Amino acid sequence: MFPFGYGLSYTTFALENGKTDKTSYASNETISISVDVKNTGKVDGKEVVQIYSSKADSKVARASKELKGFKKVLVKSGSSETVTIQIPVKELAYYDVSAKKWTVEPGKYTLKIGNSSRDIKTEIALTIQ
Repeated sequence: MFPFGYGLSYTTFALENGKTDKTSYASNETISISVDVKNTGKVDGKEVVQIYSSKADSKVARASKELKGFKKVLVKSGSSETVTIQIPVKELAYYDVSAKKWTVEPGKYTLKIGNSSRDIKTEIALTIQ
């Protein structure tokens, strides 16, 4: 009935300036994602920033969005806080049944930043080598 991550608040938020530290990563690196969370309402409140990944051209069937990280932040009314979430590239892996191991598929991925699975505010494209 409600999307994953859905919640109510006494205030409103805007997620702006979503970005990663690089556009290309090796399999042993960590992706650093930052986003500004602005409280646009009249009272202090907490917001949960969620990061989902997707890979359109995957060799295996995958979910359209996979939750990879999240962080809750308190933002005072009228203020803004920068949230940084670290995701190791190995967290983008899937279990390869034939090889019997976790595999990070090289190629293009999309990171989706939002506050619920149906409320994506920003998408960032990146490449895994």
